[in-house]
Amino acid sequence: MGSHERVAAAQGLGHDRHQRCARRWSRRRSRPGSSSSRSLPSTPVASSSWILPGDVFVAPLKSLGYSLNTKVPAELEEARKVLLAFAPHVLALDSDQYNTKIATEEAVMGLTWTGGILELRDDPETADTVYRIPEDGTLFWLDTWVILADAPHPNAAHAFLNFIHEPEVQAKETVTNQYATPNSEAKKFIDKKMLDDPAIFVPDDVLARLEGAEDTSTDPIRLDIWEEFKSKIGQA
Repeated sequence: MGSHERVAAAQGLGHDRHQRCARRWSRRRSRPGSSSSRSLPSTPVASSSWILPGDVFVAPLKSLGYSLNTKVPAELEEARKVLLAFAPHVLALDSDQYNTKIATEEAVMGLTWTGGILELRDDPETADTVYRIPEDGTLFWLDTWVILADAPHPNAAHAFLNFIHEPEVQAKETVTNQYATPNSEAKKFIDKKMLDDPAIFVPDDVLARLEGAEDTSTDPIRLDIWEEFKSKIGQA
């Protein structure tokens, strides 16, 4: 099987510039009748990637100081409490129109990819849009082009991979989709302004706070929390 790393990015928060609580997953907030507690924002949220069970746990676990890959029951139970408290404030689990919801101010914040959000940031009409990687860390990810072992046209597939590896082609792809390329030669053809954009090419000191995902898709506690979380979304 052939493969090629295509783009790399980090999950982050896309939000209106006036949403001031977005620097960290965790924060202290006092509520009437209760002591200060750690929690996620109580604001209308349109989430792009929470349609995937694993991604649901990134924010609560990082806000609690745990690995996003943990399978420790006690840590997951803490995450359950955070998620269930947050669920009533979630507007939608939406991987297609989350940027539209933020652009129209139907939602003020989203757990998003950079795709769509940077388009809002760079549009004068929605230039108050901010993309931020939380200071307490998040998930990093990458896309890949792959050739299946039984691909019907392997020569054509390899030719495509060779084509997409060409530095100038990679540079065009990066400029078009606004996701970072791992191709060092391609960076020579990318404008310095884009290379210096921390929302696209994540700085090393920020990258050090990020985690890659492990396969936790069959963990029974996570699956149970996921189903309970979905059932509580938008319910006061």
